[in-house]
Amino acid sequence: MFEIVELVRKGRDNPFSLSVNFDGQPVDFSSASSFELNVGGVSITAGIVGNSTGELTFNIQDEDVPIGTHIAELIVYDPGHLDGQVIVDKHSDKLLKIKFV
Repeated sequence: MFEIVELVRKGRDNPFSLSVNFDGQPVDFSSASSFELNVGGVSITAGIVGNSTGELTFNIQDEDVPIGTHIAELIVYDPGHLDGQVIVDKHSDKLLKIKFV
């Protein structure tokens, strides 16, 4: 299993970005209506932006997530996935962990 660990400094202006590819091609997030990040028992729906080149930017340092390292679940909502499509979670072959300090 492949792990990505990102660092979030609570209360600081340090967003992080991820590039998302499927079969070697960037995922187009330009039609996404919203994103949901579930991490540390908190559901975050603001501060996440995606673009057409597969890049997601997370500006989530002010969220009330407990300090520590948490496995994240990322869900994207768009016209083709009104109930949301899971991009990554604890069952994925790539694991996203976010460390809040």
